[in-house]
Amino acid sequence: PERIHLAGGRVGGFGVRILDAAVRVVGEVPLDRPDATGGRAMRTADAVAVAPDGSIYVVEHADDPDSPSPLPARLMHFSADGAFIAERSGGMPTDGLIDPVAMSTDESARLLVADRAHGRVQVLAGDGRRLAVWGETGADDEIGDPVGIVAARTDAVYVSDFARRRVLALDEPGA
Repeated sequence: PERIHLAGGRVGGFGVRILDAAVRVVGEVPLDRPDATGGRAMRTADAVAVAPDGSIYVVEHADDPDSPSPLPARLMHFSADGAFIAERSGGMPTDGLIDPVAMSTDESARLLVADRAHGRVQVLAGDGRRLAVWGETGADDEIGDPVGIVAARTDAVYVSDFARRRVLALDEPGA
């Protein structure tokens, strides 16, 4: 790959590092600075995905709902060079993301987010609108504990399911 994007760290950490093929740092998205994230620093960088146009999406998990002032999960959008574009979580429904642990994009620029707390994959448009939910309880593509996701160029989506110790190969889940 031309670029490798790594998410990680907590407040005071690095956010997303952009590496070249020789694993040299060539860029950074500093998520712990409010001026870099549109006003409110991100608390975590739980997953990162790169859209076909090169722009970067980063997601953070929601706070514990029992905490004094719980914050919802957020999806942030950055340009290819790390400049803040927008917070894309405004369109997420109230039963939206809680514990996003992995994210990928497909060739149609849809975001595929593995939400461990719900045991499902949410398919989002680039603006954060939910397009579909894959892995509903009782369905053929039921997912117990999604911990990884990748969209292949063949239109297949692969989801690693930790609870069931398997990898699901889904052509068009939920269809």
